[in-house]
Amino acid sequence: MGEKLTYIRRWLRDVWGIFVNELRMISRDGGVMLIFCFAGLVYPVLYNWIYEDGVVNEMPVAVVDLSGGSYSRRYVRELDATRECAVAYDCASMQEAQHLMETQKVHGIVYIPQDFDDNLVNMRQGVISDYEVTEKMLKYFISKTLGKRAFRKPRVSICVPSGITEVEKKAVEEATYQAGAREVWM
Repeated sequence: MGEKLTYIRRWLRDVWGIFVNELRMISRDGGVMLIFCFAGLVYPVLYNWIYEDGVVNEMPVAVVDLSGGSYSRRYVRELDATRECAVAYDCASMQEAQHLMETQKVHGIVYIPQDFDDNLVNMRQGVISDYEVTEKMLKYFISKTLGKRAFRKPRVSICVPSGITEVEKKAVEEATYQAGAREVWM
């Protein structure tokens, strides 16, 4: 037992000696210290600058609120309070909102149906009703995220409700591929 303790102590002392010796050598090497300082101080700044265009901020959207209920008004207020979206127009009809999107005054449409409050209270889920608008919205998000630095098509992860049908799942997947995704995860 005594020999094992002596061996362990000697091993720990040797490891500590090697560690201290390596630290001394690293601290004396100006190039290594420059890289440590440069990486620690400059890299966070460069990283933010490189991906600055990759974050969606204040994307103008049009809201078509046919419900007019308290939940829908609250949803619109909370949507407008996010950093990513800015409610630019409150439209009376879907045609008016689509015209704004065609003229590129908005990049998305939030459609709130008449039975929104009832569906929310009864916990009924919605569906994608306009495939083309969904595709355009996803295409905008992808282009805004990648910016001009897109060398490859992105991999996209999309959250969908757990109870959707296979047809709805396929519609979301196809819209994402059409928007320019290389792979889609749900």
